[in-house]
Amino acid sequence: MNYLLHFNGEVPNYAEICMQTIRNIDPDSKIYFITDQDFKSKYSENINSNDISFQYIKELKEIDYFEGEQNPLWDTSLLRIFYLHNASKLLKIDSFVHFDLDVLIFKAFKDLKENFQKNKLNITPLNENFLIFGYSYVDGLKNYSNICSKILEILENVNFYEKKYYNNNKLNEMVLLNIAYIENPDMFNVLNTIPDGTSSILFDGISYGQYLGGIDKKRFSKKSINIAHYAGRSMQSKGFRPKFKSSRPYIKYNNKIYEIANLHIHKKNLIKFIPSK
Repeated sequence: MNYLLHFNGEVPNYAEICMQTIRNIDPDSKIYFITDQDFKSKYSENINSNDISFQYIKELKEIDYFEGEQNPLWDTSLLRIFYLHNASKLLKIDSFVHFDLDVLIFKAFKDLKENFQKNKLNITPLNENFLIFGYSYVDGLKNYSNICSKILEILENVNFYEKKYYNNNKLNEMVLLNIAYIENPDMFNVLNTIPDGTSSILFDGISYGQYLGGIDKKRFSKKSINIAHYAGRSMQSKGFRPKFKSSRPYIKYNNKIYEIANLHIHKKNLIKFIPSK
């Protein structure tokens, strides 16, 4: 399977751990890394984001939705959606896996296929407002092109969408994806994050990684439960907790074991959770 990763700006040290884990867990994978930096890794083939087609990017920069925003993360996170699209066109690949660099995987793609739907953006939900790149699988570039077009449509009428969906607050890429999902549910497949018996495999948006590893920039934050998250609410109401044993994360609930396919390690301490082969 093709893995498309992205980071603009100085590449964090944990990127190498993320990539090495992909190759160890999914040895038949091909990793492409989109970046504007001179980054070298034996695990990936680099694509300079400045060399990618400007399709969608030109319109996005003209809209300049995050003008004046001090934190560049909001802009680069939004651009990432379109860089992924344009890079996949350049590479002539119609499907790929994508997630944030602070994510570790524990299952190869072939062991997860039954959880995905064709011609959809398969992606992890966080709550009613956010779809998040804890794990995503793009199947069908045409469908993904339609999602990119929908996001531009939202940004071109942003005051309407801010009022309708987000209490007049500024949208971010997670909210934009969620609005696209609400208005075009046929373009998406929301992955299962909660042990409800529908699948023996769970995906981590971010809640399980935060519980096991902690929250970024907060000391002593392990075992954190955020009830603003679907999974956090479920942990609190049902009483289950994610476990990490023998280099694998899992949940035991109602006498059933649920394997967790990935962990989104918000604390960035990925080295503590590197899976064995």
